[in-house]
Amino acid sequence: MTLALERQPGIETEAPTPRGGAFRKLMANPSAVLGLSIAAVCIGCALFAQWIMPFDPLKPNYALIRKPASALHWLGTDELGRDILSRLILGARTSLSAGLVSAGIAVGVGSFFGVLAGYIGGTVDIVISRVADALLATPFLIVAIVLATFLGPSLANAMIAIGLAAAPVFTRIARAQVIDIKATDYVESARALGFRDWRIVVHHILPNIAAPLIVQATLTMAQAITAEASLSFLGLGEQPPIPSWGAMLNSAKSYLTQAPGMSLWPGLAIFLSVLAFNLIGDALRDALDPRQE
Repeated sequence: MTLALERQPGIETEAPTPRGGAFRKLMANPSAVLGLSIAAVCIGCALFAQWIMPFDPLKPNYALIRKPASALHWLGTDELGRDILSRLILGARTSLSAGLVSAGIAVGVGSFFGVLAGYIGGTVDIVISRVADALLATPFLIVAIVLATFLGPSLANAMIAIGLAAAPVFTRIARAQVIDIKATDYVESARALGFRDWRIVVHHILPNIAAPLIVQATLTMAQAITAEASLSFLGLGEQPPIPSWGAMLNSAKSYLTQAPGMSLWPGLAIFLSVLAFNLIGDALRDALDPRQE
């Protein structure tokens, strides 16, 4: 006897795809929605800065030095009479670029050495792991400052320094994931069928270690934004007159009593952007975790 299962109205007969389920989980998380909303505003400012800036952020106006907020200058002006809102909007491009590029460097470099250590093992694994451990034992910001000082003050060098300082975290994550996955049956089957190592890594290992790397990359973007602001505050990041939130804080430190808004607004921008990417990272971790219901 053949039993036929008829589709009943209101009953799903197909399981949702993991990608669709993860997206629904993400959108159902209020923290994720808040983080995505703040990030969208920051990204919009960075992409469309030249169209939404009310004034030229680089042109000084010595008749409007350190003016408070007004109907013309909504957030006031800085020590050279430049509009703070315009400089914040353009500074979003610097900070978000630093976060994105630094995270990309960290993912690329760290994952490469992590996969290499986990897949090959032996002496290669020992050497890479000890170097990563030594870097992780040193505070992240100290490593970034040392590298930025060695490379020289510029935004590009700051992004390289931040990316290399954050890479050991990805090395540890990728190594641990590869060690677990390379012992699975489907990897052993691919090896038994004569597949080359690069093909096994690209088609069988990398797709299965992507989720934790994506989560860590999101959290690293928040860390990179803070680090870029710190390096710019120390004069090792973006150079004047191009605005950076960290450089704006550095300029404002001498006018905390005369013009508190000069430090308030860039500090708030850094806080909100870091909060946004941390919220997104935490929500992604929950959404992509198969152990979560």
